[in-house]
Amino acid sequence: MNRDRKNYFAHALEGGLFMGGMAFLAADTVLTVMAQQLGAPNWLIALLPTAMFAGLVMAPIMTASFIERSRSMKRITLFTGVPQRAVFLVAGIVIIVWGDDHPGYALAALALAPVLSGVFGGIGQGAWVQLVARTVPANRRSSLTATRNLIAACIGLGAGLVIKRVLDEHDGAIGFGILHLIAFGFLAASYIAFLSIQENIVEPVKTTRQRSLKAYFIELIDILRVDRDFRYFALMRVTGPAASFLIPFMTIYAIRVLGASEGFAGDALVAATLGQFVGNIGAGYMGDRLGGKALLVWARVLFLGAFLFAAFAQSYAAFMAYFFIISATNFVNIIGNMTLMMEIAPDHKRPTYGALAGLLNGPSMILFALAGSFLWTKFDSMQLQALIASIGMLFSLFFICQVKDPRNAKG
Repeated sequence: MNRDRKNYFAHALEGGLFMGGMAFLAADTVLTVMAQQLGAPNWLIALLPTAMFAGLVMAPIMTASFIERSRSMKRITLFTGVPQRAVFLVAGIVIIVWGDDHPGYALAALALAPVLSGVFGGIGQGAWVQLVARTVPANRRSSLTATRNLIAACIGLGAGLVIKRVLDEHDGAIGFGILHLIAFGFLAASYIAFLSIQENIVEPVKTTRQRSLKAYFIELIDILRVDRDFRYFALMRVTGPAASFLIPFMTIYAIRVLGASEGFAGDALVAATLGQFVGNIGAGYMGDRLGGKALLVWARVLFLGAFLFAAFAQSYAAFMAYFFIISATNFVNIIGNMTLMMEIAPDHKRPTYGALAGLLNGPSMILFALAGSFLWTKFDSMQLQALIASIGMLFSLFFICQVKDPRNAKG
């Protein structure tokens, strides 16, 4: 097996195991139900689905300049990958030991684990993106992301059944702690898989001196001012999190409408995992051939359809269809973002471009989540949440349509 193929499968296995492990704490379905049972306020429930991702996209700005001056991307990623995973082990122990007697401790551990994991992962995110870009050919990156997600989906199918059984058999915090420990086991296995990646060392661009913080932020502003396509790409990402007006509350809303038990979260995860299969297979095929922009356009159209569906879902079948569609669309969106981000940025500036996109994206995720929580608490109307999410997604669709496709520009 040649180096490119070995790296491809190592990346796929590492990512599949990581995301598969996180399925046991699925932010859109499982984590929100856990938080509600531990007495979390609506604003915290609203933030949970974006907590890990917000840290992942905002933290890279702290290390992008350092990463651009570094030789080894793998070494940086290995270093940050330890605490990124260990926080879930700590959270599981805290929830099991103190959860029933001190639910506040359990809630704090549950909420902080994804935040801290996202921050530690984000610190090394630029290095990881560079490592993927330099070890996987451009025309195989969409299928790589899809393969990672499909491995995770296979694990997720089993995770849904395990979650339902664990939560039905273990009342209170014990069940939540067990799920955290299971998740950590998969994350540890993903770290072992990552060790087998063979890095292609690329010498950094020589600089006469290290940039000051002021000079670095001036450079960020110049990128937005000069690079029209990246500016619209960033605006697309800033408006995309409007989906958080409804996604955090759908499982809780479905349980209330159907009069179901907490175990419904496992059913929702199975439907979402099936959607993950379909979304990844389609996006992996289309992305390698058409590029990331086409996927992002399709994702926004599908999101709009899912929001319309969410506004009127009242039956078990309708809710299962929603979780299927929103999951499939989410992974089309993820693959499109990853593919276009790698192609739109210059190679030696990729960490800075990614960090800037995240710096703009993270605050919008938090603001949209908090605004969604406020409206949900005040009006308790899924139809209103879906309407506002749709308006934000229409803006996101407009912005991505303004971006020139890098593959067409090259061809």
